[in-house]
Amino acid sequence: MKQKFLLLITGLLLISCDPDVTYDYFVVNNCNEEIIVNITDLNNIKTEIQIPPYSEKHIYNNVIWGFVYVNYFFKEFVVRKNNINSNVNYINQDLWVIKESTRLTCKEYLTVNPEDFE
Repeated sequence: MKQKFLLLITGLLLISCDPDVTYDYFVVNNCNEEIIVNITDLNNIKTEIQIPPYSEKHIYNNVIWGFVYVNYFFKEFVVRKNNINSNVNYINQDLWVIKESTRLTCKEYLTVNPEDFE
């Protein structure tokens, strides 16, 4: 009984030491035309974001306990330019670059290029 109690207390202490992490996602538009980003997040909330040419925009924010990949937050991620959808799978973690990461924050950037629409 004493061992189970110590194990329970140890587990609670380990869990309570991990803080929430704020995830911020940005899209960089390297195209000479506006792009439209359509996302569906883990709560099935759909959002459409317009990003002007050669600019970047913050597209999503969430706070969660621990480290996760981009595919945790997004169920669907479609980028459109001139009514043409890109065939790139933007939920692929390898396409995202972490530009800032601490114990409490993570900022990830996705760059959309003209080649994505060829």
